[in-house]
Amino acid sequence: MRADDHYLFFLPWVDIQSKEMGMVSKLVSGKDPQGSLYAISGYDIPVMANSDESKLILMIARLFKPQVKDVDKKSFLIWLIPLSAIIIVLLRLGFQENKFFNIILGALGCLIFLIAAYKLNTTDLAKPALQVKIVIGVWLMLWAYFLIGITGCLEFVRIIKK
Repeated sequence: MRADDHYLFFLPWVDIQSKEMGMVSKLVSGKDPQGSLYAISGYDIPVMANSDESKLILMIARLFKPQVKDVDKKSFLIWLIPLSAIIIVLLRLGFQENKFFNIILGALGCLIFLIAAYKLNTTDLAKPALQVKIVIGVWLMLWAYFLIGITGCLEFVRIIKK
């Protein structure tokens, strides 16, 4: 999809492989398959959710929350991820010396990382026909939020030590 872009939001977040295709490939070549049916980036999720490929996005969303509704509309919320990064940078310029801003930013960044990583690691992503893998784009984004959290905490400590 848009895996050649250099931004986390455009890197692949989800890789979808067919178990049946993988077995055929392994039988023919003797090697584990390396290809995927789809590589979906954060940018692509709302685009696909509002197109003829919406069933695929709905299937992925139901892995995380089986009773999810209005995926087509809710999918646009994912665009808040890069927007929040821009907002954080702008706020940090104005509030870098504010201890309350830094501790809230620190806690928020670490919580986003911990909650999302826990959810991704505890969700069964293997379905009968398709295998869904969370790939580099999501993990880099989560680690970036963790670093935002750590730097917020370190700035808080620096400020209170003044």
